[in-house]
Amino acid sequence: MGLAHFFKACVVTICTAIICSSSRAEVIVYKEACGHDAFEDWNLTCKIDRNSFIADPSDFRTAAFREVRSITICASFNNGGGLNIPATVVHNYNDGRQSKPTELFDTVRFQGSLTTNRISWVGTGPRLAPASSPSWSMRADLLQAGRQNSFTYTETLLNGQRPIGEIRTSCSFLEDDK
Repeated sequence: MGLAHFFKACVVTICTAIICSSSRAEVIVYKEACGHDAFEDWNLTCKIDRNSFIADPSDFRTAAFREVRSITICASFNNGGGLNIPATVVHNYNDGRQSKPTELFDTVRFQGSLTTNRISWVGTGPRLAPASSPSWSMRADLLQAGRQNSFTYTETLLNGQRPIGEIRTSCSFLEDDK
């Protein structure tokens, strides 16, 4: 399966399109319904502050992450403040492509709560990776900052314990949510 076909397969299908402008180009951000009758939903759009991935066209992991222009996160919490699993994380690209980084892994573990104002996930068992690289993993952290409507989100791709690249973002609620 080619990279272009893979990203087309990862497109979010149940969503409402919202057009957002970026200093680089126009990016389409999708908003998914997080949960039904949830106690609280976080529908966030995240602007890339720093992307340390070095583009290497021969490696889909680095090439694809280098092209991310914004990230959309959708998380739902129950009335006890616990995270309704799974949350949804979508990478948005300038050309309209989208992908879910969680779909790159066989196993994804989420955790988080309103009490800690934090969500994290770890992906292991990389799909589409050569058999010689079974130690690839990704970890991500979403943390609500001191202000109620301000968040930071970081994704780090690792080979064993060695970081390959990292995306750091600042996030806020989509305009019609809060």
